[in-house]
Amino acid sequence: MRTNPVVVQRPSNFELVIGAIIPDIFKPGALAENTLPNRYQYVQMDGRTVLIDPQTRKVVHIIER
Repeated sequence: MRTNPVVVQRPSNFELVIGAIIPDIFKPGALAENTLPNRYQYVQMDGRTVLIDPQTRKVVHIIER
């Protein structure tokens, strides 16, 4: 995530919360060295790393900096 971050601008009408479905315009990146049981994807938004379930496009975790 740090060598090639996927940084996106949050649309003004999108609330970044757990369970939110990210807009289709976002192209999340795959987690390199993913040791989690699920194969989450991610984007960086508002200075936070956002983990996304690629099946549903739902936000599953927000990592604060």
